[in-house]
Amino acid sequence: MSCGWLAVPNTRVELIGNDISRFVASAPAIDSQAGEYGQLTVSPLPQLTGQNTTGFWDSRNPGSPFHNVSDLSIFTIDVYRDDVLEYTGGIDTITPAGNGTTAAVTLRSALQKGMESGCIYVTADDDETPATAIRNILELYKVPIDSGSFGAAETILASFNVYCAVALVRPDLTVMDAVQQLAQMGVCALYAYGGKAYLDAYDGTVGTSIYTFSDSHVTPTTIWSRPQTEPARKAAVAGYSIGTTAGRVSFGTSTDTGLTIEAGPDSPIKLLSLNAGIYTGETWSLFMSQASQRIRFETSPAIARSLPLGATVTLDRTAESWSVEGRVVGITAGTGVSSTVIMESI
Repeated sequence: MSCGWLAVPNTRVELIGNDISRFVASAPAIDSQAGEYGQLTVSPLPQLTGQNTTGFWDSRNPGSPFHNVSDLSIFTIDVYRDDVLEYTGGIDTITPAGNGTTAAVTLRSALQKGMESGCIYVTADDDETPATAIRNILELYKVPIDSGSFGAAETILASFNVYCAVALVRPDLTVMDAVQQLAQMGVCALYAYGGKAYLDAYDGTVGTSIYTFSDSHVTPTTIWSRPQTEPARKAAVAGYSIGTTAGRVSFGTSTDTGLTIEAGPDSPIKLLSLNAGIYTGETWSLFMSQASQRIRFETSPAIARSLPLGATVTLDRTAESWSVEGRVVGITAGTGVSSTVIMESI
């Protein structure tokens, strides 16, 4: 629970397993946002405000744990809400304020650090799906992943024989750049949640709903505000052109102004068959043509934190006699009083 100077309710901050909440004036509210298919979302570096009246965060203070330490990344910071781990990462920078009473502490998670690394990777076999290649690269660079979501994506792509060969030998390409390209070729959404990378391959189907939000008087009320609905904005793409080692396949009416996925013979990442190119083009077309809506509503922080991004939930608005199923694509932490859930209708 909260203690000391912390301004955020029910929050505990630990430094290498030791509670330092009394030295923290405010902790970051961690928002989560899922990427669109073919995109990658990594949260910006969070920052907490340190209480520095005793010099705890001052590296010049002999009594500070950071005294004369050149590499701050060896210190891990864990942020808990209601005793649930919400963020874990290393310290990137500590900048004392001008008056010396506070300090800005920037954090960097293992996921962020790994994504920024230079990427060198060559496939061992010519039968990796884009999802398998992403998994191998992230594990090579020690980026935490959710194995279940990666396994499901690999199964979907393998069932359609979507295989690729990867030969990344230039370290000026970052891990983020590499997995972004692979996610696009597999029509996957790759996103961060709870310090791990998740992968979701698009298949246009509705998953099993894990939770029903309702304003019914019969069931516990979990909708705290009238849902706000808006069309989900998808990039307007007139056509698709996908290169493979077996040739090029185009979709749509105007490939010149459409989406070109460079995966042909000269690409460091190659789709190995026309079948893989056809799957990619047709799946992109299906995703872009399927109308969907973004729906925002408020609920309790405890419920919001229990929802994994990408999961299917049901929103039952009995007051207006409508119900919709959708995928959780965002959670805004708020101030501890309420949280906003963002879902995309399916």
